[in-house]
Amino acid sequence: MLIARVRLSLQTFAAGALIACAHSHTAVPSPPGRAEVSAVSLPECYTLSYTDSTRGKESRLYPKWIEISPGSDSGAAAAHGAAMSEADWKYSGWKRIAGDSLEIMFTSTAEGMRIHVARLNGALDGRATWLTDIVGLPTTSLPLVGTRASCPEVRPATI
Repeated sequence: MLIARVRLSLQTFAAGALIACAHSHTAVPSPPGRAEVSAVSLPECYTLSYTDSTRGKESRLYPKWIEISPGSDSGAAAAHGAAMSEADWKYSGWKRIAGDSLEIMFTSTAEGMRIHVARLNGALDGRATWLTDIVGLPTTSLPLVGTRASCPEVRPATI
């Protein structure tokens, strides 16, 4: 009987501690060296350069600059200067994936592009990957650096 009461008391204490922790509003800091991505409150444009210059033909698949539209965790995106025009993309958008990282996607019927980048201090740093549904084609992927640029007043249809 005494053991049952002690066990019940310990279970009650553990449940109370768990509830107290769950209701705590103490902020948990980001790990050192990492920053949270702030919301995009105005359109942001970036010129992109692909750092593997030996693969010039492949870099033509990817955009020369991108625009990410306002949003707290996701939003629309536009790519300019890629092999495919904006009209070819069935989906284009960005989303926060973790900490300071964004995933920017452009997809059509059978192919697309995924850009994973860290967004810090007005710059992007990451990798662009060309995706396809065609079996047997190799995946193309290039490292990239994005530099913040002014967004044009008039958005070009293609560059």
